[in-house]
Amino acid sequence: MADPARGATVSRDLGRQGCRDGRRRGHRIAAGSFEPGVRIERAATGGIAWAPFRDLADRVPAEARDRLAATLQGLAEGRVATGVVVDGVTASD
Repeated sequence: MADPARGATVSRDLGRQGCRDGRRRGHRIAAGSFEPGVRIERAATGGIAWAPFRDLADRVPAEARDRLAATLQGLAEGRVATGVVVDGVTASD
């Protein structure tokens, strides 16, 4: 999509879906540099994240937020095994 205004729309729509990488992906689409295909996103590449707490942030205890952050970090570093297998490859590979 060469139209910058349309790229911004795509970016906003993807971002609203809770996809952390949505804005960057939308910009790649708008710039014509998006490469179609299958990508397996990982915590280590920033491809997965927890949804923001938004209006409930003040109700989530600090201990829970810390534990979620530690879990995401463990996933990124390969210390947390999920057992998920995609096309014969486990997520930690």
